[in-house]
Amino acid sequence: MDNLFLTVPSAKAVFDQNQVILQRAFEEKVAQLASNNYNRTTAITTIPVVFHIVLPNPANVTDAAVTDQLNILNRDFSGLNPDSTNATAFYSVRGHSEIRFCLAQRTPANIPATGIVRVASSTTSSVGLGDPIKYTSSGGSDAWDGDKYLNIWVGIPANPNILGYAWFPGTPPPIQERGAFCNFRSFSSIQPTGSSLFSAYDNGRTLTHELGHYFNLQHIWAAAGCGNDDGVSDTPPQDVESFGCPSGLQTDACSPSAPGKMYQNYMDYTDDDCMTMFTILQGVRMQTALSDPTRIGLTTSIGCLPVVLAPNDASILTIVSPVPNFVTCDPTVPLTITLRNAGTNSLTSVVVTVKRNGTTIQTFSPVGLNLASNTTQNFTLNPVPLVLGANSIEVCTSLPNGVADTDPTNDCKTNNVIQGAGTPLPLVEGFEGVTFPPIGWQRINPDGGLTWQRNTIGLMHGGIADAFVNHFNYGTNGATDDLISPPYSIGVADSLWVSFWGAYKGFPGFPFEEFQVAVSTNCGGSFTTVYNVRDDTVFAVAPVTTTANWTTSSLDQWIRQSVDLSSVIPSGNVQVRFRTINRFGNNFFLDDINLDKKIFLNNDAGVTAINSPASRICVSSAVPVVVIKNYGKINLTSVKINYQLDGTGAV
Repeated sequence: MDNLFLTVPSAKAVFDQNQVILQRAFEEKVAQLASNNYNRTTAITTIPVVFHIVLPNPANVTDAAVTDQLNILNRDFSGLNPDSTNATAFYSVRGHSEIRFCLAQRTPANIPATGIVRVASSTTSSVGLGDPIKYTSSGGSDAWDGDKYLNIWVGIPANPNILGYAWFPGTPPPIQERGAFCNFRSFSSIQPTGSSLFSAYDNGRTLTHELGHYFNLQHIWAAAGCGNDDGVSDTPPQDVESFGCPSGLQTDACSPSAPGKMYQNYMDYTDDDCMTMFTILQGVRMQTALSDPTRIGLTTSIGCLPVVLAPNDASILTIVSPVPNFVTCDPTVPLTITLRNAGTNSLTSVVVTVKRNGTTIQTFSPVGLNLASNTTQNFTLNPVPLVLGANSIEVCTSLPNGVADTDPTNDCKTNNVIQGAGTPLPLVEGFEGVTFPPIGWQRINPDGGLTWQRNTIGLMHGGIADAFVNHFNYGTNGATDDLISPPYSIGVADSLWVSFWGAYKGFPGFPFEEFQVAVSTNCGGSFTTVYNVRDDTVFAVAPVTTTANWTTSSLDQWIRQSVDLSSVIPSGNVQVRFRTINRFGNNFFLDDINLDKKIFLNNDAGVTAINSPASRICVSSAVPVVVIKNYGKINLTSVKINYQLDGTGAV
């Protein structure tokens, strides 16, 4: 979370605001409970869970182990775990939550599912933002809709000492990163095959603890010290975490007498055998967390309900190619789809319709189709002809087996394609839109760490946002991060240039970051560097270094640079890449990019300066002297000059 707040400063403001709202709601429920007006009439909330098992051999975590872990969660959250006898001193406050868990019975696309996804991969979990285990593209497993499902990833952490981690509610990481990670060695009480036994953590309590965080519980000792800093008044004050498996009365400076420390609490750090309870108010606090915008969708999710198949139901499961927001210079794009029979009857005929920007361009009826219930088949259709700019490609099914579709809600899928070879100049980008990177742009992050982000903290060169890379917290020396524009058609032009505003501070004692501009004339097939600088030489205003996690605070910290790209005009199209190279320095900001061309006329002249009279003179008259520039393509042999005094007396 700290990493997120440093990388995306606006996330801290969102978190703080949502935490204030949650705290107020929690206090209201606590007040109702204290006045005996709080009756447990709230219905049990059952949350669909999908377990993503990402291991070199994911079968080592068996279905039985998954079921066992789910049962542990349900016993612990309901207060029905039988091992609570070590906490008799706290029975008066021992509580439970009204949250339960089920294995998801359907995918977000309403396809029958088991709630278990297995991926054979050596990808490990890197705790925090951009965790590769949470992305299929990096060898992990993409989350199911984080608004409707609790995603739990089970795998190997890059740091073997990590048992698990989870995001608090109120934090806005990407929706695909919500949920929890669990080290497979501390998963369930049925130890996965091939793991080295973590004997202290073999009762499945890692996920009980982490899901406590997911539902807004702090560690029981919180920020340390003897205050009520975990926000729950029925947990005794506790200075630091507890380890091992204590027994009997345990005290510290914060709780020096009976009943002492609540080392039995799931939110402490004791061994699994000693973690046995939530308190009453911890249960209330977790229930309150379900009102947070990042959790409330779980309360209405239908993920626990099995899919009821209709007789005749065809659907487009996915558009395989083109991928969403695909950028191309070609006049057409290949089209491949996955057709799914979502009905109980075999699918022997169907009509597939393809539209581009709302206009039908193709209909297709597979010959010899015989698709069994709940199975899929890929088909390659005719390439889609593109228009310049945005292309919305929609593919729909109709008339399965010659009758009306029983469920038309799953008939269609849409992908967007940018045909950039002829997108007209100019390109003007100030990162004002909330989508980042902007539509048609690409963000390349080879190391999977910190990278280009939209930023709204500080004083932008223009508007309310800019783009930046958080080099202050970037730990990978020499890592490159690219922000690449869509391709643009140059057309007729006599000059071509790109300008942009940058701002930078370094960190004392460390090398300065580097910044490059490169261009591609083959839609990103290759790039040529045309601008390569050290950031402090062109973007830093004195002082050029600071020990602070720096952000812009005044307009004079912004410096404009312009790069002549006229040499690429004959190629016909251009794409611009902005690259930063990390050197453990400080933050770099980029704003107000402008890519444009100039067309010279044959005859074009203008006044560039008035040298006489000066702005202040002590004589009654003066001979005007002006500087004339020939902007045209041919020699200037004559020109007429008109001048006026106070707007009158044309000469």
